[in-house]
Amino acid sequence: MIFFLSLALVGLLVWSLAERFKLPLIPMLLGIGALLSYTGLQAWGEHQPPLLWLAGLALWLVFMDSGGTLGRTPIEDVRGTVAHLSSIGPKLGWLLYSFLAQWMLGVEATHSFALGALLMIGAPYALDSLVYRLGGSDACRRILVWETNLVSLFGAAWAALVYSCLLAGESHPSIVTTIKVTVWVALVGLAFGSLAAGLVRLCARIPGQLSQPITLSAALLCFAAAHQVAGGGGVVAAACCGYWMARYPLTFPQHGLSEQLKLWGLCLLMTLQGFVLAATPGILDQWPRKLGYALVLVFVARPLLVAIACRHAKLSPRDRFALSVTHPRGALTLATAAVLLSGIQNDGYHLLSVVYYVVLVSNLAPLLLIPFVSRLSTEQPQNH
Repeated sequence: MIFFLSLALVGLLVWSLAERFKLPLIPMLLGIGALLSYTGLQAWGEHQPPLLWLAGLALWLVFMDSGGTLGRTPIEDVRGTVAHLSSIGPKLGWLLYSFLAQWMLGVEATHSFALGALLMIGAPYALDSLVYRLGGSDACRRILVWETNLVSLFGAAWAALVYSCLLAGESHPSIVTTIKVTVWVALVGLAFGSLAAGLVRLCARIPGQLSQPITLSAALLCFAAAHQVAGGGGVVAAACCGYWMARYPLTFPQHGLSEQLKLWGLCLLMTLQGFVLAATPGILDQWPRKLGYALVLVFVARPLLVAIACRHAKLSPRDRFALSVTHPRGALTLATAAVLLSGIQNDGYHLLSVVYYVVLVSNLAPLLLIPFVSRLSTEQPQNH
């Protein structure tokens, strides 16, 4: 982990140098990344798998994506910051889960998760940076958005599928089986995620305060439908559905920061549901403490990203209030993580069920404040 953090700091340094001296960023990334990976492999020898170092490079790209996106986002464009928050959250989450998988299950899980992380993070970042450097047109960037969404969706499906199989105690699937099931699960998630996004767009036209509960109900119904249609991979399809839905509304300007955070929370809930449903009692006896550490890492990383966004964007009163109502949710989740870290090992399945429902309630509780947020956004500042 120390090496990963060091690699991330080196990546930030490379990005700052490239921006300061107008140097080509992607060749610098590839060259220094290859050098560090080769040096690390020579130092560690056979003690660590090569793909673990590639996962470190993926983490590096996450930090690079973080700085690059905010660096070229106009201060007045709040939607750019919203897009950054909604895209960086799942990326960090999947990488943290990959480290958790390596910690719990060993090298085999790391191989699969490194592939998923590289597919999900490396390709979209390289495409986006390339189009940005070449000065692509708006039409080109719109195509890139859809391509990035598809690559991210399949990468998430790949990683979640293999992780669920390992948690369920099944053997590592073959490459052909993995590709077939991944394509099927990703397509199911894509179909129902697109349906959910379309329903969200329709529900946004409903006048008054009824649009919020109707929107939430439609999203949950689409999640449940994806879960049933995909069969054994239903949990993964639901997670992909949530991930797709969290990115799709970014093209609509009427979706503010509160809606994006709400959808990101639903995606996280689907992932936590996968933890609860796919795990076996034998593994649960070993991992409550490690899950607690993972929750701590996830909810420490998110406030840092929010703080960066607040500094680089002029947020409206509605968006600032939406950020403030998420603090109790994070505190409640950290309290749950503290319970896990206390070493409670009995009834692991019930404990994780409690964790899931606590996080569920803490994520859905801010929805009760949405009407107040809507009224707040319509208030005009008073001139004294």
